[in-house]
Amino acid sequence: MTQRSADHGRITFSVVIATFDRPEQLSRCIRAIGALKYPRDQFEVIVVNDGGSTQALGDLQALAGGVDLQVISTGNLGPGAARNTGAAAAKGEFIAFVDDDCIPPADWLSNLSAAVSRSPDAMIGGRTVNSLKRNLFSQASQTLVEYVYSYYNERGAYRTEFFASNNMTLSANAFHSIDGFDKAFRTAEDRELCNRWRAGGGQFVYDANVVMVHAHQLRTLSFLRQHFGYGRGALPYWEKSTPAGVRGIRVEPLAFYAGMMIFPFRQHHPYAMILS
Repeated sequence: MTQRSADHGRITFSVVIATFDRPEQLSRCIRAIGALKYPRDQFEVIVVNDGGSTQALGDLQALAGGVDLQVISTGNLGPGAARNTGAAAAKGEFIAFVDDDCIPPADWLSNLSAAVSRSPDAMIGGRTVNSLKRNLFSQASQTLVEYVYSYYNERGAYRTEFFASNNMTLSANAFHSIDGFDKAFRTAEDRELCNRWRAGGGQFVYDANVVMVHAHQLRTLSFLRQHFGYGRGALPYWEKSTPAGVRGIRVEPLAFYAGMMIFPFRQHHPYAMILS
């Protein structure tokens, strides 16, 4: 089922948000998008409701501040397939993927526009910051992501670069040329996409000015489930990305794990002793 507000003219960005049964987070995200300082006729929003409770287009549109907004409902196909569905409906020159628990700052699209102007053929990844500073689990999760970014995206290291799909942008033509996300993946789908993008000679550009605020409430069990899911998602990733499959998994050098331990201290994190 597809619901759509009135169409506008030619647009630059299609913001694709896959969501599953998180109406409060989605509403907060759409409200922030409605406050973006960017011309309304140059971007659209496509919400893909992947099998959860449906929010009426009118309710979301009221939060979106006149932004061209479309709601597509699917049958719990998973995040990769949901994002592909959104991308298939996109009219923009560039597709910007955002998670429903993210809050884009007012200058997010302006800074993203500058980034794609400089590197239109690259995959653009931005910086994600945790807004729940007093939630130790949310902060720990974000610190791990920051470390992974710093490690895999280190220039000259010849590692497979990685951008998370909560702040990832690619031209629509480039995205469709590599057949989008692998719909068989329910976790690590962004890592798998990045691997194929790199294998095809694609360029990665990280821009710290393209900031996305993340507000993912975590507790002990949800934190453990999240990272167990990340680990479980690595298995099909290695099965697909290496000739030897899971048997081809290479353990990172000890320097990787040592770096993970000292990273919070280097960032002057107030909870460094606990996070490490």
